Amino acid sequence: MLQLKLTVAACIAATAAACNTAEELAADLAAGGSLSHGGLGGLDRELSGTAPLTLLPQDKGNESPACLDGSPYGFYFNPSKTGSTKWTISIEGGGWCYDEQECYSRSKMALGSSKGWSKTAGCGCMNTKDDGLDEDCNCLYMP
Repeated sequence: MLQLKLTVAACIAATAAACNTAEELAADLAAGGSLSHGGLGGLDRELSGTAPLTLLPQDKGNESPACLDGSPYGFYFNPSKTGSTKWTISIEGGGWCYDEQECYSRSKMALGSSKGWSKTAGCGCMNTKDDGLDEDCNCLYMP
């Protein structure tokens, strides 16, 4: 579990460096596209396994991981069935906000609150094998 927590922490840190620019966000919004993947982590339904939601504890005060609205941050983890050391990590995009009003608006939707997240979500392997996709890996989906 410690290794999983360290992996999650490293992924969260990497996400900050990969946020959209204001121009990319405007283009996403103008296109009318969904900024959320409906709890599938951007994966096609046919490829997705089901992973349970794990909400992180809120026992460290202001240092506890939380969404914009203060609800607990969480992730979906589907462990390998065969002990594989391969991983697929899917990080949901679109959660960045550029001013206080945008952050407040996002806190009222799935991009800024875990209150409406499903108890399970899609999480499937996207690692390639000789003849297609490897069907077994550790899968982490971070909304």
